[in-house]
Amino acid sequence: MEICEDEYGNYIKPASEITFTFNDKEMKILDLVNQKFKHMNSKDTSNFSHKEKCWIETPHKHPISYLYSEFMEANISRL
Repeated sequence: MEICEDEYGNYIKPASEITFTFNDKEMKILDLVNQKFKHMNSKDTSNFSHKEKCWIETPHKHPISYLYSEFMEANISRL
């Protein structure tokens, strides 16, 4: 793993090539997420997500339930 920097900030580069296979629904979700957040940097994305009900109601360091997905402003659960 390597920490890299570009014009958008820092990112983690994996130590080896990672290949994934996504189905059509997963690709639609990834595209929607990309469209929603492509103009945000990490700080903007963090500020946006921390205003969500799921972040506010879930105790610190606990996993956020997928059941919150229907309440999210960036709702993509209805695909």
